[in-house]
Amino acid sequence: MLGEGRHFVQLKARLVAAGLHMLLSVVVAAGVAMLVFYLWYPKGLSSFVGGAKIYGVLIGVELVLGPVMSLVIYNINKPKTELIRDYLVVVFVQVSALIYGVYVALMAKPQYIVFVKDRFEVVAYSELAGKEIDEQIGDYPFGFGPRLVSVSFPDSIEESNRILFSALEGVDIHLMPEYYTSFNVGEVLRAAKPVRELKGRQADMDSVVNEAIDQCPNCKWLPMVRGARDWVAIIDATTGYPKQFLDISAF
Repeated sequence: MLGEGRHFVQLKARLVAAGLHMLLSVVVAAGVAMLVFYLWYPKGLSSFVGGAKIYGVLIGVELVLGPVMSLVIYNINKPKTELIRDYLVVVFVQVSALIYGVYVALMAKPQYIVFVKDRFEVVAYSELAGKEIDEQIGDYPFGFGPRLVSVSFPDSIEESNRILFSALEGVDIHLMPEYYTSFNVGEVLRAAKPVRELKGRQADMDSVVNEAIDQCPNCKWLPMVRGARDWVAIIDATTGYPKQFLDISAF
């Protein structure tokens, strides 16, 4: 009976330790969620560029790894110095994994939404690494999220051919910040189409389209592209800024 009592006390202490660790992990995970979803990936862009999946990994690290390890290593009979040492190892592993996850999320975050002729191209932070960028160019409708820019196509045949051949190699003009220019509202609105034209394009999304029309009947839309993925950007008919993004094929 005495052994069973000690075992119960030990189990209870471990569960309390794991619960406290879980609580702390939830607080950290919530803080990272604010960073990821409200600053780096606003307006649902996490689903478009993969931020949600990346954050899922972070959640797995924070809410599983730490508390489970805490449940294993906590022992009321351990000397205090040994327990502190074990927890320092756990914290080191957990923080290292979190830092790596945040770094991956940073590399994937949308840095620019680039208007090119008749569409928006989403450019990730990592795609512009090492390239010279004029930080004064662009509009900031999303706070710390992506900046809105347009591109200025060159007049010379030589430069146009360079862009053409570069595009054939997978690096189109939206990945060339030297051609970025201020967001051209006039060009955007001329290329945009009335939001009502989205009705009937994708039957299972009609309710979402109707909601967007109800919220902003005068809004317009443009395709939004990243690699092989395409969505629809609902844009304000005055500013040309995207108001929301819908998971509807634009083509």
